[in-house]
Amino acid sequence: MITKAAIHNRANMGQQQRKDVMVSESALVVSDSSPPPTTETHTPTVAEIELAALLRLKEPRQYNDLLPPLDEEEFELLHKVLIESPKLEHRSHLRLDFDNNFILELAQLQKHQTLPPSEAGAFCSPHLINHILAKERSFSAAKKKMQVGWEGRISSYVNAPGRSWGKDTDTVYAPMIWNNKHWVGLAINISLGIIELLDPNPDLYSKRKVDRMMSPLLNMFPYLVHKLCVSTTQSNSLKPYTWTRVPNLYNNKRSGDCGPVSAKFMEMHASGDPAPHMSGMKDILVDQLRKQYALDLYHDLVLPIYF
Repeated sequence: MITKAAIHNRANMGQQQRKDVMVSESALVVSDSSPPPTTETHTPTVAEIELAALLRLKEPRQYNDLLPPLDEEEFELLHKVLIESPKLEHRSHLRLDFDNNFILELAQLQKHQTLPPSEAGAFCSPHLINHILAKERSFSAAKKKMQVGWEGRISSYVNAPGRSWGKDTDTVYAPMIWNNKHWVGLAINISLGIIELLDPNPDLYSKRKVDRMMSPLLNMFPYLVHKLCVSTTQSNSLKPYTWTRVPNLYNNKRSGDCGPVSAKFMEMHASGDPAPHMSGMKDILVDQLRKQYALDLYHDLVLPIYF
């Protein structure tokens, strides 16, 4: 049914022949069929060109060089570039959208921040745990839990080419946020059914609270593995996973660093915990690694867009 308001709106369109009209029962939706305005292409500034040249001269770091000395000259130039256009948005080849302000906040000390994007190897983005936990209600309500579907986005993580769980890798690393304010790293051992917690501040939550926050994940994971990881030895067991803390980690008691520190813990754990080791990290190293993350993010995701 076309309402009086819709008729009135349509009459007021007059001679606008390039409008496509869609009428619903309660509203008139109008869209212009002409091509959308083109987005202005960013032209690199002199400072950006100088920074790109400086970063490209550097030799690639070894994969296990996880805490390199920070080049203050590089970071100061990066900071100058970012501060000039904090709202400049980038869309990387990984289809990740972020602006310069995101990189600035990543480098800012004690600034609560989401984790840097990472999809390489056995590392998964924060979205993985969110997708699994989104199934909690339907999983809990299901009488036949084996019939709960895990296809779609979750399956794309589990069976990613070259990163198939239980076949190409036995340990999966993923960040998890607790109470929307505290990041921890998860080292999920598929064959053993154990999740190791890489917690930057283990004093923040009691064991009872951690049990409550981890319980949905521990209960759902064996069913997910059973259905999607046909090659793993754990695939026939529906026993809930267990969690344990990795002991003697650096304790980041100051607030705001849990995201970057969790990411670094996962990198170090995956590399066999090289020196200075997760137990030997200091606040000053955290200050440097945040700045280094910003440099790495700019080098790996921003430079290829413009140079």
